[in-house]
Amino acid sequence: MLRNLTSALLFLACGVAAQTDIHGFGSVRAGKMLPKGENPKLVDMYASDGLIWRDETLFALQTTTDLQDSLRVTLQMMAKGSDDFSAKMSLAFLSYQLNPDMQINFGRIANPLFAQSDFQYVRYAHDYARLPKAVYWNFDFETIEGLSFEHKATAKDFAVKYRLITGDFSGKTFKSVRPEGVPIKMHNIINGYLELSRDYWTVFGGAMQADGDGTAIDEQLIFPVVLPALANVNASPAEKQQLLDTLSMSKRARYYYFGGRLQFGDWKIEGEKTNYGILNSADPRNTAHYLAVSRRFDPFILTYHHEWSMQDINDFGFLRDISHPALRQIGSQVYQRLATPNRFSMDVLTLRYDLQPGVSFKIDYMQGRDRQPKVDEFRGFSFGLDFVF
Repeated sequence: MLRNLTSALLFLACGVAAQTDIHGFGSVRAGKMLPKGENPKLVDMYASDGLIWRDETLFALQTTTDLQDSLRVTLQMMAKGSDDFSAKMSLAFLSYQLNPDMQINFGRIANPLFAQSDFQYVRYAHDYARLPKAVYWNFDFETIEGLSFEHKATAKDFAVKYRLITGDFSGKTFKSVRPEGVPIKMHNIINGYLELSRDYWTVFGGAMQADGDGTAIDEQLIFPVVLPALANVNASPAEKQQLLDTLSMSKRARYYYFGGRLQFGDWKIEGEKTNYGILNSADPRNTAHYLAVSRRFDPFILTYHHEWSMQDINDFGFLRDISHPALRQIGSQVYQRLATPNRFSMDVLTLRYDLQPGVSFKIDYMQGRDRQPKVDEFRGFSFGLDFVF
């Protein structure tokens, strides 16, 4: 039923004579990596040679139509350069306003994975050239089919905001291993977020869990490596099957993150840390964080941030029930193979200049180190315009 919701919402939006607001946003950006060895090939970020204009360029159009006093429909189309500018319906949902501080959304909705995910592609809304890549990794399941409940309130001098989301996802992931991604399904997604703020400070945290169907990941990334190796191992069929079950990605996925923000005068400090992965599987746990300091010099904003992403490729605790030495070795090799592409750190300096309301120019310089020996140190830069209308 949810798969047909987009068509139904389009029909409603076109067929009901009501107030419609049209907004949009986008970015036109070019950049280049200058690696010491091979290109680090961060997802959607200047992974080929030369000056790249498409990887971080995007355009989006959003319409909001009031169907009645408390009910409205929102549609968003987005075209990303990294996806050959194919226009896709990124959001399509109905909203019901229970009261000024409480709202329910139903349909193809945002599934914010981190504190600033709502602004990940609306780059004019933040001061980075891109939100720190180590944390904001462009996961396809940042949108899902489901239901969300949002509430904000005040208590004395504190402002509280929380959000609960549930739904399903069918799309692609593991783009750091295979650029075109690998299909995965997630069922029974539960995502929660809580934010508390007062005066000049804000703290926040969130968590998500889902039942993963990683059959395609098993078949495309794991079994082609494991099955030929198992043919040469003197182990029982039951022991071999136990290894396959242990490596399988069809298990529970779990994410959590927390962080905070301080803003006083023209200074702002913010940071975030996250940990995520598929539990007890060949998917190494990902730990990432960033810390940023920015200073406003109207009409300029200068931001420095450090970001870091790590996977412990020597954490073989998930193989604790595999006693056969050769099978443990195969399992550890598969684990390390999947971990290798996502272990790096970067220092980034970004200068933002607000040309006029709704348009900003940003230029940034980055330097980092990748744990892959064939990459090692790398540098890069980008420049471009972010806009809203």
